[in-house]
Amino acid sequence: MFSPRKRRSITQLPAFTLVELLVVLFILLMLSTIALPTVKRLLADQKASRAARNAAIFIDAARNRAIAENRYVGVRLERLGIASFGQAASIRMRQLVGIPPYTGDSADALATLQGTPISSAVFQANDCPLLALSSRLLNNESSAGVLDTTDDHLAPIRIGDLLELPGGRSVPITAITDNFASTDPAPPTVVTVTFDLNEPNANGNNTFPGTVRDPRNTSTGDPVKFRIHRRPVPSSSTTFSLPRGLAFDMNYSGIGIGGNQFSPDTDAGEIAGDVDIVFDPNGSVISVTTDVSVTSTTMGYPVGKIYLCLGDSAGVMGSGENLFQNSDSTVANIRSLDSIWIVINPASGQVSVAPFATANTSPTDPTNPRDTSWVTPLAETRSLANASATLDSEP
Repeated sequence: MFSPRKRRSITQLPAFTLVELLVVLFILLMLSTIALPTVKRLLADQKASRAARNAAIFIDAARNRAIAENRYVGVRLERLGIASFGQAASIRMRQLVGIPPYTGDSADALATLQGTPISSAVFQANDCPLLALSSRLLNNESSAGVLDTTDDHLAPIRIGDLLELPGGRSVPITAITDNFASTDPAPPTVVTVTFDLNEPNANGNNTFPGTVRDPRNTSTGDPVKFRIHRRPVPSSSTTFSLPRGLAFDMNYSGIGIGGNQFSPDTDAGEIAGDVDIVFDPNGSVISVTTDVSVTSTTMGYPVGKIYLCLGDSAGVMGSGENLFQNSDSTVANIRSLDSIWIVINPASGQVSVAPFATANTSPTDPTNPRDTSWVTPLAETRSLANASATLDSEP
């Protein structure tokens, strides 16, 4: 049997009372309530940073493929839809796969260079039937005699495709015409392709040397071999989708320190099309969508870095909304420091991920993404990205 002394020592062991346990639980509950928003924001930041890095890796993979396969490869940012919000947002990228260049359908197909400096080339329609078909589709008119652009996307060779001349010089095609009227039922005999040999840069145009023609051949021009690089076609398998709650905000994306060429043109009433970024076999950006209208998408060489805004899908504003708002309920992505820039250097093709800076200057018309006053706030938010600042390495 236990002695009274032992029994007394057992009953007097230290313990917590119910009140003390409730106090501790209440303190833990209060601490978790205070810390939860901070933890949620940290998790959201990691989610956005990881998505931005994965998007950069996807773009860089297209560049590496262009180098490895010695052909044009790109990426396409697909619009979410044709509604006002859908035109301003993209949540998926698709890789663009290069197709073999067009050199004509006959072994002796040649391009006859014209102009001093050279500004066009003439092709025989029998040797280049794809060019003749493209000219018919691009220049056909409706019954009212108005140029019909609804079927331009069906042309096998389009405005913005690249014409490669001897020496490896590739230039975007600016026009394709023929020697017959648009209503003439007979097929054309010659097709003229117009282009610009000027080298674009941020400060203007530096004229490419135009004295490449044989001076003894000034009347008929120089017949030369050629290659036409048609824009790559979308891949059905190689895609990248952003996590739920994130989107590329096209309202603030564009070319140059203050450009937003990818934003919907609300004033013109156009439906914005997808944005294509194409890398050449050297790894540099050879062309990018500069006119995002569905009916007349135009490709051209970028005259500055390409900036893609990655932000919260709730911060994407549709047509007519305040694109600069910063209220308790809604914060536009340009006003949120949680947004991220994905920057592509066109000269090298290098892709980087950079943080946002604060935008202090309000645009004159915050409801119109194409208003010229957006240059200043966009430049302010891209200041860190332009200084080559990058996000810290992923934890």
